[in-house]
Amino acid sequence: MIDAEQEHQAARDALLHRPERAQTARLAAYARAFGAETVIRNQQAYLTTNPAQQAARATKTAKQAREEAKLLRTLTPAEAAERIEQTRAAQAARDAQQAEQRRAALHDQSQHRAAPSQAASDRGHSL
Repeated sequence: MIDAEQEHQAARDALLHRPERAQTARLAAYARAFGAETVIRNQQAYLTTNPAQQAARATKTAKQAREEAKLLRTLTPAEAAERIEQTRAAQAARDAQQAEQRRAALHDQSQHRAAPSQAASDRGHSL
């Protein structure tokens, strides 16, 4: 019975630690390819890369750009300029909204982190 429990524990530990070994192996491969210092400085970027997703996004972006160029060729120069200005304004609005959402998320995170330390200091003063 003890041998079975030990085998089970060893198998469980191997499964739990497998992602760490895989990450270490990936980082080592990237370090050989791009240099250890580069990979060490930005480990998270190297661990979260997904070439298939990046290729799909690039393909989608290129397709959209080709469609937009085709549409612009059918317009008069004045209409094309207006369309470009509208597109840029819409993109600027989306960028501003995303930036605001990121700021709000960071603010919420900082508030969440500050709350436990504030509660701890409050408890210290009530003694």
